[in-house]
Amino acid sequence: MEKYLITTGHGNSKFALNAFDNALLASGIADYNLVKLSSILPARCQRVNALDLPKGTFLHTAYATHTEERIGVVISAAVAIAIPKDRSLSGVIMKASGELEPDEANEMACSMARIAMDARGINEYDIENEAVSVKTTEGYNCVIAAVSIW
Repeated sequence: MEKYLITTGHGNSKFALNAFDNALLASGIADYNLVKLSSILPARCQRVNALDLPKGTFLHTAYATHTEERIGVVISAAVAIAIPKDRSLSGVIMKASGELEPDEANEMACSMARIAMDARGINEYDIENEAVSVKTTEGYNCVIAAVSIW
């Protein structure tokens, strides 16, 4: 695996699964078969801005998502990747989601990434992170923050 993409989106629908699908559409990863990952970014992976895979392909993805039906609730999802300065080492992907402001979700994911790097004894690294937030409306509302790797 050589490439990764960080993406976010939100969706709304009268059904929870359609809200999730709409969030995937908004994030640009709806037409792929997501294979859920835990938390490791392979060594030497390079960030890209778009997928270059045929639709329907299996896409390894670490993601945080939250779906809410109550109206007027702020929900957020965030991902943070800690990438060692020594690119021969693997990085970590941390995720946060829930009834959180976007800054809270981002800080939670970044804090977990720093803790994970400390646990690995890696002191020199950069953190890349993104979050999405929405104040819910009628129906189901879903947010997703994802890191896809291929």
